[in-house]
Amino acid sequence: MLRSYEPLAGALSETMKLEVERIFGVLDLLYPRDDVSSAYVALQSKSMILHDNALELLDNVLKTEFRKMLVPLLDTKVSLAERVTIANRLVPARIESSQQGIAVLVASNDPWLRSCGACAVGIFGLKSLEHELNRCLDHPDRVLRETARQAKLRLQGSKAPAA
Repeated sequence: MLRSYEPLAGALSETMKLEVERIFGVLDLLYPRDDVSSAYVALQSKSMILHDNALELLDNVLKTEFRKMLVPLLDTKVSLAERVTIANRLVPARIESSQQGIAVLVASNDPWLRSCGACAVGIFGLKSLEHELNRCLDHPDRVLRETARQAKLRLQGSKAPAA
C-alpha cells in the first residue's frame, strides 16, 4: 500500500493556517485600534525581525487569557513539545495515538477536517473507523462524500480510479 502522508499533512497545515486567519479576524474586531491585522501579516513573513515584532505587539496588546493561548502557538521558538503541553491544557480530550487523532478528525463537525480524517482512514487502513466513513457517504459536502468513497475503496483493497 502506498504510504504518502504529505497530502494529508498539507491539508491539515492549510486548515491550521485558515484557523489562525480566523482568529486574527476576530482579534481585529476585538482590538480595532491596535493594528492586529498588521501583526498577522508580519507573522506570515520570512523575516524573523518582523515575526518577533508581531509577537511583541500581541504580547503587549492582548489580554492575558488570549496572550497565554495564542502567542506560544505562533512563536517559532516554542518547541513542539511545549505546544502540545499547551494544547493538552486547553483541550480536555487527550489524543494518545494517531488512530485517536484520526477518529477525532473524521467525527468533526467541519467537513474539511472530516475529509482529512476520512483520507487518513484510507491511507492508514483503519477498518475500525469504517463506520465513520459510512456516515460521510451521505453528507451534503461533495468533497467529503468523494473522499469517504475513495477511503472505503482503499480499505477494501481496491485501486481507486484517479480523480
